[in-house]
Amino acid sequence: MAAGCAGSLVERLDQQRTLLVDLLAEHLPDVRMLPEEATYLAWLDASAYGHDDAAAVALERGRVKPSPGHACASGSIGHVRLNFATSPERLTQIVERLATAWV
Repeated sequence: MAAGCAGSLVERLDQQRTLLVDLLAEHLPDVRMLPEEATYLAWLDASAYGHDDAAAVALERGRVKPSPGHACASGSIGHVRLNFATSPERLTQIVERLATAWV
């Protein structure tokens, strides 16, 4: 990958991460976003909304399929891993659907 392309990708992911933080603050203020271990995956703690399997609730009620937290780390009740490497419009729709599902 050319240096210019890598720089563009990193900038785009940083913009998406910032957008995700802003969207969570607006639509899901009780979700905590923990530092990501990968460049495009957010680890979200939605346990404040009271769903043991937040990923299943997101799929059933919001038609969004994040990775369930328990698949990534034991004891991660109410956590999900969300890929934010998508368009700003789609990320906005995802967070709005998660809010509909969880709140």
